Amino acid sequence: MIELEDAPGYLNVLGNIIGSFYGATQLPKNCYIELKGKSDVFIHIETQALNQNVVVWINRIDEDITKKLITIVALFQCLENEKLAYFVGELNLEILGEVWADNKYTKCEFLDDDLKPLIFKYSRKKIFVSETLRLLEKNGFKTDEELRHENEIVSMGDQLKYTRMALGITIIGLVVSSLMPVLVTSSVDKKTSRL
Repeated sequence: MIELEDAPGYLNVLGNIIGSFYGATQLPKNCYIELKGKSDVFIHIETQALNQNVVVWINRIDEDITKKLITIVALFQCLENEKLAYFVGELNLEILGEVWADNKYTKCEFLDDDLKPLIFKYSRKKIFVSETLRLLEKNGFKTDEELRHENEIVSMGDQLKYTRMALGITIIGLVVSSLMPVLVTSSVDKKTSRL
């Protein structure tokens, strides 16, 4: 779970989430995203890297960035719709990712026009997590209903264990009660036959 707190360096804006991790959410090397306006959101790729690599590499970069952004934006929309996180404020971010001053970059039109306003919106907002989301995370992302259901299953397991024990005692009692008259009768028969 990403810990979102109101402290420097924590992952409380989209730019921090994209730029903080090595692996799953980090933007590819030699790339950044420029944020000028709702419809002016572009990917920039280092010109030297663009010239050195083939079309397959460029397509992979496009697919990688687009998938990450769609996933993150969809997650943010879900959190916002379910009121699990709140997006407030207006940060003046102009880029997502790392830009090296000495390098030249080429603007690319990879991003879908429907995705651009959402990237712009969520990249300029600060994220505040609701207490409900914190509790969900604490409970392993299980809802109250799922937790109640698990408790009921545990309770039913305990009841089943006691029922089995009672059934076992009952069977033992039936076996003993059916054998007891036979044993008592056979011992009486032996005593009467001696007389």
